[in-house]
Amino acid sequence: MKLRTPFLRRCVLPTSLALNVFLISVVGVHLWRGPPHHNFAQDIARLAERLPEADGRILRDNFATIAPRLEEAHVLMRSFPERVRDAVRREPLNVAHLQTVLQEGMAARDRFETMLGKALVDTVSAMSPEARRNLAEWRGPPGPPPEPPPR
Repeated sequence: MKLRTPFLRRCVLPTSLALNVFLISVVGVHLWRGPPHHNFAQDIARLAERLPEADGRILRDNFATIAPRLEEAHVLMRSFPERVRDAVRREPLNVAHLQTVLQEGMAARDRFETMLGKALVDTVSAMSPEARRNLAEWRGPPGPPPEPPPR
């Protein structure tokens, strides 16, 4: 029995501690980085909380109608680089497919920017000066900066 106790102390305890540190690190990084998917409805709700009630209502109402389309365009924009890579990797190269992927990605970006711009103009033109100043000071949702694209 004496031979087993030093073995347990030397191997099992450090292994257990290392595993615990690893698991805590993985969970901590996941919590720190936040969800992988951007949610515009949540961002708008958080931003509306910072505004006077009437202005927050204007913001929520103006963005509620376009939030699902913003999400859809944003998902297409995020998948765009990988879709281009996949099209370029194809053998044999299908130029028509690559052109379609590029057109879809650029159209999604244009839709996103157009919807966002129109909603912003409609929203701030109906808000109080205080709310407009508050919006101008907002720096985006909390969290770490976005990850750089893979090489």
